[in-house]
Amino acid sequence: MEGILNHLEYKTCITFLLLTEMMDSSTFKRFTATVENILENLEDMDFTTLGEDDELPQELLLGKQQLNELSSESAKIKAMGIMDRLPTDKMVKVLSILEKNIQDGAKLSTLFNH
Repeated sequence: MEGILNHLEYKTCITFLLLTEMMDSSTFKRFTATVENILENLEDMDFTTLGEDDELPQELLLGKQQLNELSSESAKIKAMGIMDRLPTDKMVKVLSILEKNIQDGAKLSTLFNH
């Protein structure tokens, strides 16, 4: 029984070390820095009050580089299995911002097609 407990303690310790190492990775740090940057720029804005037909404020639009970085780094984080280590409240805000960007892009696409 003692050998099983030692093995479980060892396995738990290794898992913790791997998670810690992955969270210290440049990928995780780059992604969280990008998220923080986006949220800081929009800190005073209440984008939840925007309706679907309202014009999107320029500050809410994300640049191509930010979108590409969010996309590639989030895919890496998902592959690493540490997506659950990201703060939920911040991820919900970023997803709301991305949703508004998608809606705005869809409007442009519709305008160009008519």
